[in-house]
Amino acid sequence: MTIQSLKTTLNRVSAAYPHPPIAVFKTSNPLELDTKFYRTIFTIKECKNNPNFIGKFDRCMDILTVRRVITKATEKPYHAA
Repeated sequence: MTIQSLKTTLNRVSAAYPHPPIAVFKTSNPLELDTKFYRTIFTIKECKNNPNFIGKFDRCMDILTVRRVITKATEKPYHAA
């Protein structure tokens, strides 16, 4: 788990290989994101059950689209566990 800004998250996504991509989650602070490698059983299960999961992203995706998806998702309310 790494809590970071949108800019840092986009930098990580732009460097991430498709295997494993970066899983991105909302945090209680709308200016921060939680990122993890999407390669462990724990992370994969968490993504399926977590309403704060935004998506998984990698360097093969259009970074502007990734930015738009993440920004739009952070506008929605955070779900406390």
